[in-house]
Amino acid sequence: MRIGVFQCRVHQWFMVLMTCLAISHSARADDVDIYLPAYQASGGGGQPQVMLIIDTSASMQTAVGSSTRSRLQVTKDIVSGLVSKHPGINFSLSVFNDNRAQIQCNWFGTNCQVQELYNGGRVVQAFTNTPRQSGGERLSLLNTINALQANTSTPLCETMAEVYRYMNGRSVTYGKDSGGVEPLRDRNSEDKNGNYRRPLRACENVYVIYMTDGIPQWDTNANAGIRTLTGKPCGIYDAVDPLNSNRVSRQENCLPQLTRFMAERDLAPDLSGSQHAYTFTIGFTTQQQLLQDAAQPPPGISQGYYEANDRDGLDLAFSRILGSIIENETQSQRFSTVANIEGTENLGLVYAPGFLPRGYVPWTGNLKKFAVEAGQSVNPVKRDLWSRGISEVAAPNAVEQGGIGARLLEQAVSGRNLYTDLGKDAAFGPLARPGIDQTLDGDGIDARALGVLKQAGYSSRQLADWIYGRDVTGESETDIRPWIMGDIVHSQPLAINYGCADATSNCPVDRQRIRIFAGTNEGVLHAIDDASGSERWAFWPRETAAIAVYRMLNTRPEYPWPEDAGGQQYISQSTHYGIDGSPGAWLSYGTKIDSTGQRHATLDKAILAFGFGRGGRGYYGLNVTAPDEPKMAWHTAASDWGQSWSTPVAVTLADGRAVFLVGMGYDVMADRGPARLGAGMVVIDAQSGVIIASLKGPKDSVPATLTPVDRDFDGAVDGAFFGDTGGNVWFADLQLGDDGSDGKRTTSDWQLHQVATLGRHDQEGIDRAFFNRANLVRTYLDQKPVDLLMLGSGNRASPLDADSHDAFYILDVSRWLGGSLRTPVPGILSNNDLIEALAQDSTYMLRAPVDQRGFLDTSAFHGWRLMLPDGEKVLSDASTIAGNTLFTTYQPEVPADMCMAARGVSTLYGFSLPAWRDNGHRHEQQGATVKSANMGNYLQETPTFLIEGLRTRVLDSDRARRVAEVLGNESTSSTDDDNGCGQYDAEDEAFRECLVTAPLWWYQQ
Repeated sequence: MRIGVFQCRVHQWFMVLMTCLAISHSARADDVDIYLPAYQASGGGGQPQVMLIIDTSASMQTAVGSSTRSRLQVTKDIVSGLVSKHPGINFSLSVFNDNRAQIQCNWFGTNCQVQELYNGGRVVQAFTNTPRQSGGERLSLLNTINALQANTSTPLCETMAEVYRYMNGRSVTYGKDSGGVEPLRDRNSEDKNGNYRRPLRACENVYVIYMTDGIPQWDTNANAGIRTLTGKPCGIYDAVDPLNSNRVSRQENCLPQLTRFMAERDLAPDLSGSQHAYTFTIGFTTQQQLLQDAAQPPPGISQGYYEANDRDGLDLAFSRILGSIIENETQSQRFSTVANIEGTENLGLVYAPGFLPRGYVPWTGNLKKFAVEAGQSVNPVKRDLWSRGISEVAAPNAVEQGGIGARLLEQAVSGRNLYTDLGKDAAFGPLARPGIDQTLDGDGIDARALGVLKQAGYSSRQLADWIYGRDVTGESETDIRPWIMGDIVHSQPLAINYGCADATSNCPVDRQRIRIFAGTNEGVLHAIDDASGSERWAFWPRETAAIAVYRMLNTRPEYPWPEDAGGQQYISQSTHYGIDGSPGAWLSYGTKIDSTGQRHATLDKAILAFGFGRGGRGYYGLNVTAPDEPKMAWHTAASDWGQSWSTPVAVTLADGRAVFLVGMGYDVMADRGPARLGAGMVVIDAQSGVIIASLKGPKDSVPATLTPVDRDFDGAVDGAFFGDTGGNVWFADLQLGDDGSDGKRTTSDWQLHQVATLGRHDQEGIDRAFFNRANLVRTYLDQKPVDLLMLGSGNRASPLDADSHDAFYILDVSRWLGGSLRTPVPGILSNNDLIEALAQDSTYMLRAPVDQRGFLDTSAFHGWRLMLPDGEKVLSDASTIAGNTLFTTYQPEVPADMCMAARGVSTLYGFSLPAWRDNGHRHEQQGATVKSANMGNYLQETPTFLIEGLRTRVLDSDRARRVAEVLGNESTSSTDDDNGCGQYDAEDEAFRECLVTAPLWWYQQ
């Protein structure tokens, strides 16, 4: 049995299932492997753990401002709301004991002695011992918060001392001394020997949020122990005088020394990695140095101390703290843009997908809307326009806050419109809402997944309710799931502008009907309204119905895969994949004349097509002409297709037919060898889904998106370029009509031609793969027209390979695009035919061959190759704007320990092409420098552009600075006559104005 492949049979089902699930842990290599540290990849870890310490002193009975609600009532309202809004956090709760003192003085009222009673505080809600807090545990926490009473003093340091004992697994001390007040201590935090059950987990930290409304009182009992523990002296701070509560005195308090110790010291050295406790403090109607000094936020978070004087201030303080804890470390920055209805420029709106990688539960995701605003120093402005409320707005980078994800939680209550093609006839139709229909025809759900579902005691109808958003497994304190939206890892959302509904020429942006279509690994395609961020409808296809089973039950998924000799086997992958492919669209525009006599563009027909990436095989086409009334257009697949990674590219053929071009897909079983599936490309009729042609020739699979070509610029596509996983480059001849010999070419005359062999078929033992879309640049070198195809090699399926030998290629394909049908087919290029760009100090130099007079020698020029350092690979598409080309690479790193993810480093490269100048009687070439800049960790895509009339902006200000580093003065060569058209202006973060006349619908893909 090959690793990661399942050939288990149906007999002895349960035993076989358990065996298969155990084997499934040996999954095949995947690019998402870089996001999880080893301990999480093996199923360890859990949600962030936050200990709340709430002041229950008598002063919390004081009314807030002019309201009738007390500080404690306001605090309980806010904290309860935040617990409900942060299902991705495991909460624990501690409060003060019934702290008081007995004061005994002599007959003269002097020589008084203070005996403190019921010192410190107690844990009233322990952390869960599972990775994720259950719905029942969260409901218990909310009930505990609601039961809090304000009836004690303020033992700030002593309570933290008890929390430290809990974190460290020491004996229960102050926790036994509550004074009998409720809520009582949580015995689940203790073992039978009177010690705390340490809540720390390997490689993970704990966070403490400490809120108080006053200075400490009767809070000295823990000082001596803390001095001994830390070996450091403690400071003197304001405190309530122990003899006169109306007077402030200066007393020793070791709270800052303890929080510093907890932040700096490994609290569980017997566990892998380092475990720390970081403290945030909130002064509610109080300002004091003690809280400032006690704040110990984690590295990378600058603010740890907050002040609040009213309800909104307290809500904001808690929200910002929780937001800073959960804001996802940026893995990859991607943006989708939207064009105006005419397709000539982008609107100032961008959409950013995100995902939250975790090893213990299926990944979650979100999509947020940001704006690019003139005059802002940072763009896009990090203010999610779909977020509502303080907690959502306070965390623009948090996956499980705000965005469409938060709106889905609301719609799961108010109602969603879901469609599916599940059922025996595979008919497209509405999915009945929960409670309306008690049954669901599960035909279309993979048999193995259906068996897993039934074995767990659930029905197909319950699975549909779960997809809808209902909690059927008990993971929430309500009947709605904690978070509904799945992760968006590889899929790139697509925005379509439908214009104004009343079709007038004066159509402002806020009235334009924009829909964003986003596929998620939940297995659902969402149609989102730009104006509100609400979901208009969603589609749950039968192809991804099985993944919902594995996500709902939180088990490792199994994907059906055809066997070599027929039949079906099952494979394992690194995570749960659903609609993992990017959508493409065929859009047919017309013109109308309004009542004023003005012409304007209208969208007359729209077909949305999408594949599944890692999630499956085949493609769907939906008729989305009416943006909120989808219809099934087609569903197509073939037995020799691999996983549908290729984004459908809509083009028009010479006979007027609209088609989608796609690669046949990725063969997950062909690891550095010939592919059985996916070896070719397909032409699909955009409206009917009929396969017009399947062109085969490669021995390797084709997961890449295709690059269409209009050779004669007549508006009809007559060719396409693409690479395969064997390092080969291909050209598809798609010409129709006159063949130049009084004959007519039909689709039966179409064929593939090999352009280049640059991998193992050219150099034995050197494995290179092309997963990315090739970038075709039709330009000039030394005033001679050339067609350059730019693409980089890199195995996207195995980014952690440190021994790869990849390269970025610039191929001269002019011979393929400039000749007639009778011209002999050009020869196949190899590595030796290309000029190797000289590398020095992270830069490369591009120089072309010249003749004796210094002019470009076209007969000797075939292109360049930029050989990358071992392990560095190109995993994203290259982009060219105004003569400047940008691409990114990824270099894996070996993590220092099991607690660190193999994040790796991304590098941005940028260059323009060589230029020639006449210097007196000499014709001289000026070589082009390829510069690089660090893009940060993880896989970073090539920067996204925003077309704004006559200028092109680089999205994201940090990326704009990286672009300035790599282009700088090397930006596209210009003469005095073109006023620097296309040169990059670092201060403006945009390319200098050039007239753009071609529609930019391509820009959305």
